Amino acid sequence: MKIRVQGETVRDTIHYPVPVLEVVRDTIRLVERDTIRTLIDWNTERLYVKNLFNDNIGKLDLTATVQYNRLQNISYEFVPIHKEITKYKVPVFKPFVGVAFNSFNEALTFSAGTFYNKFGVEFQYATNFDGKKGYGMGIKYLF
Repeated sequence: MKIRVQGETVRDTIHYPVPVLEVVRDTIRLVERDTIRTLIDWNTERLYVKNLFNDNIGKLDLTATVQYNRLQNISYEFVPIHKEITKYKVPVFKPFVGVAFNSFNEALTFSAGTFYNKFGVEFQYATNFDGKKGYGMGIKYLF
């Protein structure tokens, strides 16, 4: 039986990350646009949230904030999943006892035995109400 166990959550945030590469164009192409709309777009803070994976390894969520045409911060949250396998040991020997009544000889039978995996051996002691006693043996199979 496999059980998924959630591990400890790992979180971190990088504030104002430094770009690896910046390309500055020496020519500017002017396009007629609304200046106020451009400033509003430049000033708008955008939050991006992405689940990168959620599987049997764990769950990884990525959160990024962009403002002023720059990445302001990037955070991640990783929740690992550990697998635990629980094995139940089935006993090899399983003892049993029993009592039975037989109406043909009006006998009372007591039995005891053990199973080894699916095969069993049974020993019986029988007595009737007239005082006769007897013994028996049987073989059993579990389905």
